[in-house]
Amino acid sequence: MNHTIRYVATTGAAVALPVTRAMLLNLLLMETSVNTSVRLWDAVKIDSIKIWAGGATNVTSTQIELEWRGLNAPSNRVSDYSMTTRPAFISSSPPPASSDRLWSTSGQNEAEVVMIITCPQNAVIDVKLSARLVDDATVTAGEAPAAGTLGVVALNYLDGKASGVLHPELGMVILT
Repeated sequence: MNHTIRYVATTGAAVALPVTRAMLLNLLLMETSVNTSVRLWDAVKIDSIKIWAGGATNVTSTQIELEWRGLNAPSNRVSDYSMTTRPAFISSSPPPASSDRLWSTSGQNEAEVVMIITCPQNAVIDVKLSARLVDDATVTAGEAPAAGTLGVVALNYLDGKASGVLHPELGMVILT
C-alpha cells in the first residue's frame, strides 16, 4: 500500500525532532480499549519527504532541515531557507545504500533514528510511504490512547505521542 500523510508542526520554535522506526510503524493504530491499541502496519518504508515553511516576516528567514540518520551511509542533511515571500522547501528521498531505504518491520531495530526534522511552527510535512498491513501486532509503550474506543482507527504524531509536535492533518481521528 502506498500513502502520503500530511503533518503540521505545532510548536513555536524550530526544534530538532527525531523519528524512529517504531514511530513510523505506529503511525496508523486501531484502538482496542482504554490505553491499548494495535498497529495496523507490520512494515513501513519511506519513499520521500517534502517540507514547506513560510517566513515569519519579509525580513526574517525561516530554516527547515531534514537529516537522514540511517546506518551504512554517512549522514545526509538537506536544508533550505525562506526568502521574503518564497517559502522554504525540501523534497528528499532516503540516500542510496542507507538503511533508511529499507523496510522498517515490527520487532527489528525499532529504536533506530531514521531521520531528524527541524522546522518552525506551521511547517507542512508530507511523508510518502509504502506500508504492509498486518492482522495483529503490539504497539510500543507510550503510544496507546488515553481514552480508547474499540475499533477506532487513529493516526499518530510523526514524532510520537510523547512529543506530539508533528500533528497529522488528514481529518481522521488523532491519537489522544
